[in-house]
This record gives sequence, structure tokens and C-alpha cells, in this order.
Amino acid sequence: MYSMSIDDHSNYQNSPSIRSLCLNIIKRLFRSKLIFVLITVFFILFIYINTTAISSNQTDFDDPNNIQYEELPNNNLKEIENRIVKLENSLDELNKNAILLKNEIKSRHKKKDKNQFVKNNEKKSTQIKKIDLNFDKTVVLVMACNRPESVENHLKQLIEKRASSNYNSKNFPIIVSQDCNHQETANSINKFSNDLYAIIKQPDQADITHSKTGPISLHMRGYFKISRHYKWALDQVFVKYNFSSVIITEDDLNIAIDFFDYFKSMLTILEKDKSLYCVSAWNDNGKESLIDNSRSELVHRTDFFPGLGWMMLRSLWVDELRQKWPQAFWDDWLREPDQRKERSCLRPEISRTDMAIQYAKKGVSMGQFFDNYLKLIVLNKNPVDWLGFDVSTLQKEKYDSKFLTDVYDNSLEMSFVDYLRISNSTDLSNNKKSILIIYKDKNDFLKYAKYFGIMKDFKSGVARTAYLGVVRIFFKTRVIYIAPKEKRNWSKYDLSYK
Repeated sequence: MYSMSIDDHSNYQNSPSIRSLCLNIIKRLFRSKLIFVLITVFFILFIYINTTAISSNQTDFDDPNNIQYEELPNNNLKEIENRIVKLENSLDELNKNAILLKNEIKSRHKKKDKNQFVKNNEKKSTQIKKIDLNFDKTVVLVMACNRPESVENHLKQLIEKRASSNYNSKNFPIIVSQDCNHQETANSINKFSNDLYAIIKQPDQADITHSKTGPISLHMRGYFKISRHYKWALDQVFVKYNFSSVIITEDDLNIAIDFFDYFKSMLTILEKDKSLYCVSAWNDNGKESLIDNSRSELVHRTDFFPGLGWMMLRSLWVDELRQKWPQAFWDDWLREPDQRKERSCLRPEISRTDMAIQYAKKGVSMGQFFDNYLKLIVLNKNPVDWLGFDVSTLQKEKYDSKFLTDVYDNSLEMSFVDYLRISNSTDLSNNKKSILIIYKDKNDFLKYAKYFGIMKDFKSGVARTAYLGVVRIFFKTRVIYIAPKEKRNWSKYDLSYK
């Protein structure tokens, strides 16, 4: 033991070997981010080294002359230096291991990211491939809400008739779009999931209380919800799934045996003839008393949008209708001049859909026209070989030429009064020529419509099934044309006819 002066103590604190070693270790520790715990340990060790070098017999700290220090033996200093060197080596080794570990973790992350990237790309590629393959396909879109028995009946028929047609599920995939969030209906739909391309559910179930023009009465809100559902569902089939065309059905319809073959054949002309904008399975005047049951193969052009099982192309939706779809009454909106643009639809002589009587009257419209018209529509029972059908006869130029000739040149023209007088006579019975009856105004037409039993309402001036102003029916063994007074000079519909 010996006394140490303040100057000596100062020299000890500034000893180059101890100071440089300590600073070097501290720097290394701060560079190694993974071993912060050792910083604390070493800091404690550093304090210990300093405190062991200072005399424990410190007396009056305020009086430097009284401070006593123990001599730090040279062998102890050497030992500390050796320990520090070993600790440095250990830290170097730990740092190397930490770097190796970090590199391994980075490598595994890269491998995982690469695998995930490949997996995501494969999934995306599969989805894109699937969507691309849809581009030349027609999808059947079934609109459903809250009628479980009805949708079950409808889907069963669709799947059975598709299987018996010349085509299969690849040609006519089926998507069911459900509104109303009705669980029993969802359960019925799910029974057919293996035979369906997709089951989709309209996500917006909020009530619609106001339109652009004001409040909506409670009994009218259903029409707004239907229109909202149609817009969402059509976006799914055309924008999301990228199908090239769609056949829209409702869950209260029955399906004819040649439903799919009919639409497949008509698609050819719909794609070629720009004067057409839809194909329908429905004849608005398709009652037993107004059709020729022996002519299942007859197809007509009409300026009236029929609906109730109808087909349109993707281009019509994406390029025209989607941007301005109405809030309600979408079918009447489609009949307006701004949407129709003087284009026509195709419709059969004998309907390829009819109403499922036990379910149809429960819809939003509460069975409007149901008892007098809709439930009387006849469903075709005689399948047609549509593969051999010459669709070119339906092209506007060919069809119009023959149609106008049949109406105005090949028909027996007479007044309605004369027709009533001789309709049951032997002379008329022996003559099978078609009859032409001219209507001068709306009242004339309504009078004739009542007598024959055809539908009497107009939409945007167009009578149901009318083409170029003419309504064609088959009544008591002959064709009857109810035509406008302008005859061949007719040019447009009178919008005042409502």
C-alpha cells in the first residue's frame, strides 16, 4: 500500500492503454445492434475496474490531500488487459455470428417472398386465364331474392335443359346473383353449387328511401332495389368475369326444352346485326289463341323489349347502359328511344320461357297482368333443330323486305267491321291468306286489341310485339296484321301512345 497524489491519480485515469481499450470496446458494442445487453454488463465491469483502482480508504473527498489510493499491482493490470482482449475476441465472434444469422434470415425472407410471388402470379395467371376464356362465352345470370322454392325449381330446370341441349356447362355457365340476404333462398341455391359457375350476393342491403326526385313510397321501393341489383350483377358478369354475352333469367320462370339451343343460334345474328340489341325467349302475345302452334321455328323481330329470359352483348352494357343505368323500372327504361336507338330485339313465335304459376304472382309487381296475360303464355314443347336454322333470314334487310311484302302485298286488307262480319263465313274460311287491319289512332288499336285479346299497353309509343308499327298475331287459323295507317310510309312511333 502506498499513497498516491492527485497528479498521480490524474495520470492513472489518462493511462493510454486502459482508455483506448475501453473506448474501442464501447465503439464495437454500439456497432453490434444485436448484443445491447452486453453493453450494460461491460459498463458495470468498467465501473468496477475504476473503483478497484481507487483507494477504499477515501477520507475527506473535499480535501484532495487526504484522499488515499491503493497501488494497483502490475500483474492485475495485465490480467485485466488480457480479459479485455478475450472479451473483444468474443464480441468479434458474436458479431460475426450475428451477421451470419441476419444474412440467413434475409435469405429465407427472399426465398419466402419469391415463393409467395410465384404462388400469387400462378393464382393471378389462373384467374386471368379463366377470365380470358370467358370472353367468347355466354353466361346465364339468374336473378334471385327471397323465393327458395321458386329458385330451386328454376335452377333444376336450367341444369336439366342444359344437359339435354347440344351444349354443356362450359358453353353456358350459370351464375346466381342473390339479393335480399334471405337465408332459406341461399340454402336452396347452395344445393346446386357443384353445377354453378358462381354464387354471388348483392352486398348493398340498405333500404332505398329517396330517389333523385324525392322520397320513395314504401310500396315502390322494391323496384329501386331490383334495378340496383341488376346493375351490380351485370357489372359482375361483364366487368369482373368478362363474359362476352349474358342470358338473364328470373327465378320464377320455366324453361323450354330447346332454350339453350335457341339462344346459341340467335347469338350468331345478334353479334352480326347492329340493328339488334337483344334476343328474348318471350312472346308478350304468346297465349294459345294468338300463336301458331305448328310453327315452333318461327322467330320475329320486334321493336318492343320483351325481357323475361333475354340476351345481350357485353358491348351494350359496357359501352352504353352501365354509365346511365336507372334507379328503377329498368325494363321500361330500356324501351325508351334514348336506349333503343331504333334497334330491335328477336322473339319467338312460341315462348321459350313461361311463368311458374305457383311462384310468379309473389313478386314485387304483385302479379301485374298475371291472370289475364302472363299465366296464359304457352311454353314451347316441340324442340327445334336450331343448328340447321338459317339465321340470315333475320338480318334487317332480308327480314324487312319479306315482312313488308307479307303485310301490305300478300295480305287481304279489310276494315275491322268487315272482318267481324265475315270472320266466320265460309268464304273466309276457305281463304287462308293473312288479314290486314289498319288502325288510324290509339283508340282504334285498343279496340282491336280488346277483341283479339292482345296486350293493350304501350311503352314509349310501342305496342307489345310491334315491329315497324305492326302487331302480328295468329288468330283462328290465320295470320292477322294490325298495322298503322301510314303503311309502308310509317317512320316512327307516336310517343303520346301510352
